[in-house]
Amino acid sequence: MSKDERKKTYIAYLLDETGSMAPYADSTLKAMDAYIAELQSEDKDDTWLTLALFNSHRYDVVLDNIPVKEYERPEYKANYSTPLYDSIARLVDHVKQTRKKKQAVLFVIQTDGYENASKEHNKETITTLIKELQDEKGWQFVFLGANIDAYDQGIALGIKGGNTLQVTQGQEDLMAQELGTATKSYRSGGSMSTGQFFDKTVQSTARKRAFDPAAHPRDEKGRFVSKTP
Repeated sequence: MSKDERKKTYIAYLLDETGSMAPYADSTLKAMDAYIAELQSEDKDDTWLTLALFNSHRYDVVLDNIPVKEYERPEYKANYSTPLYDSIARLVDHVKQTRKKKQAVLFVIQTDGYENASKEHNKETITTLIKELQDEKGWQFVFLGANIDAYDQGIALGIKGGNTLQVTQGQEDLMAQELGTATKSYRSGGSMSTGQFFDKTVQSTARKRAFDPAAHPRDEKGRFVSKTP
């Protein structure tokens, strides 16, 4: 595929900045650095990045449709609650306003908790929105989840199971490698929407890593319990 034929890729990355992420702030940012470095290693001026951070006290687009080669690590202060639905909708609106005509959208959601603070949207409105953009507009949605079942939560939002990845907190560097590999494959394939963004073996390995009871215990209700590093 020639440079002229290659579809441009717009990565819209929604990153959880809530209180439960605080113990893993450093590893989260290092993983973001590593992910972007992986993309920069093969970038042919065809990939742009918008990065938004969110919690119940702030939603901030800290990088706005910039070439990935211009990436700089953002300031990150994890605190407060999780308005996941409202934040997804806000970033979708932002992408619609800022994407260029030939940019394919790769929309990445990274969170470690359940929705608990949205005021304008609910699961039904967001699921409908995601399915419409995913199935009718060709947007590629990816869900990265820690401390929750990424597969179940991604499916609940309308994101296809093959586009979810389980994250083990404190080992976000592995997530960065897996996400980087999948993103490069997506780009090399012409940035075409797929229901199997991640390799199935990678998904299986990530789930086993995260669900190891010794490494990641659950409480009496079956929810994951964060372990302070």
